[in-house]
Amino acid sequence: MHTRRARAGGILNFLVGISACGETPTAGQAGGAVEKLAEAPRTASRWSEDPRHVELRRALGTGRLDQARALQAQLAGESGVEASLLAARIAALGGEEVEAARRIEAARRAAPADARVYASASEIHSAGGRMDSADEEIQRGLAAAGACAELERARGIYLICVPGGARAGLALLETALEH
Repeated sequence: MHTRRARAGGILNFLVGISACGETPTAGQAGGAVEKLAEAPRTASRWSEDPRHVELRRALGTGRLDQARALQAQLAGESGVEASLLAARIAALGGEEVEAARRIEAARRAAPADARVYASASEIHSAGGRMDSADEEIQRGLAAAGACAELERARGIYLICVPGGARAGLALLETALEH
């Protein structure tokens, strides 16, 4: 339980580190895909368990951009979907939105059915206040990959960024951590 709360706190730090959230929809308007997430079967996460990747994701989750960039440099030369997604998150955290979008699209071309692509894009959009785009990415992810922990997490972050959605968003983050 303590670890889950620490991870949820890290996610919140990540959101604060990127930017303030927008205030477009309300939590009541944002719930459409929540039911779809709850009803569908779960898929296994495919994030690397390589300690270097885990450390890089932890640095991103806590908003430590300098550390994330240093860790990324150690992984230079690695390619693939995870490398593109981590680079997109680093770019977004550094305010490089065009580079973040470029990296997301590279990952999408490489793995169009990978939920991590849609979840990462949604989380970046949520943190940037682009709530319609964030919701679209979750919907596209559900269509392409089905419900999974990554999309639950993305929906949780989305809900945290809309007025009145924090409680439901945190509940989804807790659920995502259990899967």
